[in-house]
Amino acid sequence: GNGEKRPLSPHISWEEREVDMEYVFASRLTSQNTKMFSPPLNLPPRWSSLERGRLLLSMSKTPDNTATATATATATATPATNKDRRSKMAVTQQSNRFWDNPFHTSELAKEATDGYLETFHGMILRDDDTYGYEMSDLVLPYLPFFSSCRGFDSYIPIWSLFESSAECALPETATQDNVEYYGTDWRRRQYPPLPHRDDISAVGPFDIRTFYPVADWCERKLHCQYEEELGQTDVLPRWFEADTGDMPFSVLRDPINYHEYTGRKATHASADDGGGQQHVHSIQSPDTFIPAKVDRTAALAFDEDCTKLCFPRKVVLDVSYYQVDQTTKRIVEVNLVYDDFDRDAETS
Repeated sequence: GNGEKRPLSPHISWEEREVDMEYVFASRLTSQNTKMFSPPLNLPPRWSSLERGRLLLSMSKTPDNTATATATATATATPATNKDRRSKMAVTQQSNRFWDNPFHTSELAKEATDGYLETFHGMILRDDDTYGYEMSDLVLPYLPFFSSCRGFDSYIPIWSLFESSAECALPETATQDNVEYYGTDWRRRQYPPLPHRDDISAVGPFDIRTFYPVADWCERKLHCQYEEELGQTDVLPRWFEADTGDMPFSVLRDPINYHEYTGRKATHASADDGGGQQHVHSIQSPDTFIPAKVDRTAALAFDEDCTKLCFPRKVVLDVSYYQVDQTTKRIVEVNLVYDDFDRDAETS
């Protein structure tokens, strides 16, 4: 780390012991996103749903467990049958009201927010020292829309997805037009997918021709299932029905710290706690938000009318980043590539 510290909450450490400051990559979901697409089914629980602790639990079978068939994945997957899908209708109806104040007044919302140390909310402190509730942005430590995945369940933390020394791998050797890529003599193979920190070499502005960079390279495959009722259309397109160029969510290009994520200046509740969206609203440059752009061109090879009720069975999440220095990454591009389409609504 860089030596930056923060105190623990008194609910965890009565003396508020100092620990290293955490920085994590986060995604951004807006109310505008959910006006263009059906809301994700993995929206976070809030307030009393987390009264036993602010943890997003993942209770999932391991990737090598074959007791239940698998289907769609954030990297690659194979379709399979699952006739026991649970209905998500109630969850979807609830998520359509996610942005509204669930309490009768803003004051009651503030009381509950302070009591549960809630971070996913829209509390604002007005200039006249009264409270309002205006929620438009959600800062998540995981990927929205992608759920029911082996090894993760409903929540895939971005840092965990790309920083697993056990699961990350370098690309396989490929040949195109008689040219071999990523072969055995590829210099990057001298290091593991996640090199030791001392081996990280960032590229400076004048190093392009004379310097060989070394940084994390992670390719992995997840096996997931659709949780949506595939045979039923929705009023809005669902995330897997997005067209080429659509942007269902975005990712913050730089990692954020504990205070930016929670919207609190301290571990205690205070008058102006604004949740994660407070940090989003403080950002001046729109370039900070890297949109996840959909590429659905492969659907044309399957059916020219492959829009609704046409399901990709392979989804590639391609994230490119710039290694700023030995310890800092900056995301520069995010693409979602849909492939292997069919119309089998019985296969999740």
